[in-house]
Amino acid sequence: TPPPKEFPVPFSKTVKSQWEKIKRRREREEAARKKFLEEALENHEDNEEVKALKQFLVLRFGAKHKFERVPSLVAAWDIMDADGNGRLDMGEWGAALRDAGFHGNTVKLFKDIDLDGEGTIGLNEFDMEAYRFWEEREEGTAHFP
Repeated sequence: TPPPKEFPVPFSKTVKSQWEKIKRRREREEAARKKFLEEALENHEDNEEVKALKQFLVLRFGAKHKFERVPSLVAAWDIMDADGNGRLDMGEWGAALRDAGFHGNTVKLFKDIDLDGEGTIGLNEFDMEAYRFWEEREEGTAHFP
């Protein structure tokens, strides 16, 4: 027999209820992930090697932005992100830092900064203030120096 053209009402309420549960679970998971990243970011910002790298990037890419920290880090990120997807994998990271003249331990820094362990680094993991500026720039609301 062919399936009914419309599902019985209890079935569609069940599907809708299950979908809403899945949606709420995903929202909770995303909120928990965001909170974890923010807490982890606070901890790694005290890392002296990460601070030194950020200072290096500001000095290397900051002339255009009068060496202001946040726009300089965003400019560096734009150059480092060769494929433009907003995330750096280990290959992009290492190549970009070598090209910039950085001689530190890029593998260790990558692992320290990759807070979620996905094998890529987002600007939100590297520097939250720069990430917020980057978002504002994408939305057209950022103020450049």
